[in-house]
Amino acid sequence: MMKSKQLLLIICFSLVFSFISIEDALAHRMLIEEVDEDYVVVGFDDGTKAMEADVVLYDQDEEVILEGRTDLEGVFEFDLELQPYKIVSSDTFGHRAEWTRDEPITEDRFPRWARVLLGVGIILFVGIGARFFGNKKEE
Repeated sequence: MMKSKQLLLIICFSLVFSFISIEDALAHRMLIEEVDEDYVVVGFDDGTKAMEADVVLYDQDEEVILEGRTDLEGVFEFDLELQPYKIVSSDTFGHRAEWTRDEPITEDRFPRWARVLLGVGIILFVGIGARFFGNKKEE
C-alpha cells in the first residue's frame, strides 16, 4: 500500500514538472501582424519580436515578389505598390508563419487556462486510475 502511494506521488510530480517544461516549448508560436499596408511586424505569441527572420512576399499567383529580413524590431517594410497577397516568415529555429490577405488571423492555440485545466484533469485521471487499480490488487 505504501509503495503505491509513493509511486502515485512520483507520477503526479513528474506530470506537473513535465507540463511546466512543455509550457516553455509552446510559448513561441510565430505570428505576422499587418500594421499598415506597407509593413508588417513578425513576432511570437509571447510578445517578443522575430529579429532577422526571413520574409517572402507572394502575389495572388503564388509568385515571389520580394524577399528580405525583418529588422531588430521584427519589422519588415516593403513598397506600397507591391500589394502582397500572401506573406510567409520563418527563422532558423523552425518557426514559420503565414499571413494571407483574404484570411483573418485566428488564434488556434488553446488559451492558458484551458491548458492548465487539461493538465490538472490528466493528473487527476492518473491519480484516480492508480488508486482504483491499487485497490483492485488488494482485494
